[in-house]
Amino acid sequence: QRLIDLYHEKGMNQAAVEVIEGDRAGDRRVYFEISEGPVEKIWSINFVGNAVFSSAVLATKIRSRDAKGGLTPYFFNIASRIKIEEDKNGLVAFYRSLGYFKARVDYRMDYYGSGEYIDLTFVIDEGPQFRVRNVSVIGNQYFDTDTLMAALELKSGQPFKLLHMKRDQMKLRNEYYGRQGFVYVDISPEPRYIEDSDEIDLVYRITEGDQHIAGAINVHIEGDSSHTRHNVVVNHLGIREGQLIDLAELEASERRLKFSQLFETNPAMGEPPRIEVRPPDLDSNFDY
Repeated sequence: QRLIDLYHEKGMNQAAVEVIEGDRAGDRRVYFEISEGPVEKIWSINFVGNAVFSSAVLATKIRSRDAKGGLTPYFFNIASRIKIEEDKNGLVAFYRSLGYFKARVDYRMDYYGSGEYIDLTFVIDEGPQFRVRNVSVIGNQYFDTDTLMAALELKSGQPFKLLHMKRDQMKLRNEYYGRQGFVYVDISPEPRYIEDSDEIDLVYRITEGDQHIAGAINVHIEGDSSHTRHNVVVNHLGIREGQLIDLAELEASERRLKFSQLFETNPAMGEPPRIEVRPPDLDSNFDY
């Protein structure tokens, strides 16, 4: 199967691999018989069944490329079956991220005479776009429900959009709990499907955890380290000992360190600067 996948990845979709020896008791060697077939190239890419999104939009969601009507028949248009399968799954993910949870995508490959060129067609059944029936938050104690609900962008009656749901998740984390020291808050959005309906209920399940304040701020520098460099690092931080830990400020401080040009940020040359929040030692009064 790995050999077949290798050939498919290279656009040799008609390749056949047969085990002649090696799969029976007593065999002392492994012998594969391989028929490679031609390297297939994509002449054109088409979409059928799509009504909500144009073919031009869908073409930006896939990695496969065609020959542009013969303008580029030999470059970047290998018909990799692995890539085509990934494109099919990517199109499904695109539709479902916008609430088309029943969307289905398949494809067909129509060959020209020699079998070297194909027309690739993605066949799409979009289905209905699901809407949000109810939105709720559960598990919250520090913030009241009305405050959190008012902050949400995705509301009852709107079409479901994955991006909006993730934005709301991060907003509750960073702008509310994260600013009040809830370092380990967990906010899990749960879309709940309603049977025989094109609607969903959206529930944000919140596990608040405890509030934490900053204790000792430790600076660890690999290589040349000095008291001055430690002070420079601390000056780039927006949090001081004794303050509530602000997750949004931690992320902003980490960005400032990365763009300060004080430290190596190329992963190939070393680990870029990062800020970690660790549990306190047993004899410490603070987290750090």
